[in-house]
Amino acid sequence: MAFNINTLLVNKVPMKLGTKTVTAEYTNDADQRYSDFMLHLGNIQKKLEDDNVEDMAFDDQQQLKDDIHEQAMGLGKEYIDSLFNEKDAEIVMDAINGREENLANVTYYLHQLGDASSDEYKAAMEKPNREAKRTSDHKKSKKD
Repeated sequence: MAFNINTLLVNKVPMKLGTKTVTAEYTNDADQRYSDFMLHLGNIQKKLEDDNVEDMAFDDQQQLKDDIHEQAMGLGKEYIDSLFNEKDAEIVMDAINGREENLANVTYYLHQLGDASSDEYKAAMEKPNREAKRTSDHKKSKKD
């Protein structure tokens, strides 16, 4: 019996976002954008630690916060743009609504969905089957 290597390959993953279906296309470019995103976020964290933010004037702290927000959102958008076509990327970014927490959650989850060995990918692939089973189990109980 041959091992089915297809279960290890992730190139496209369709997903629901509200009433729309968007499709992430995983490429080497997307992988590189995610790595760049993580490196930049690490550099931002280091800058925060090195700059003695607590000793800064309040206005300087506010400016630093705004700069970091702009950088993080820009890098996250680059990653999302590398995964989706223009229309789908716009749908995803609109749903993120300018929130860094939403961006962090979505980019992390999207990255995990591109890895067939991740728990998130396995759960996402099993979820439709679990929901279908739950639905049919529910219908059976109503008939009895």
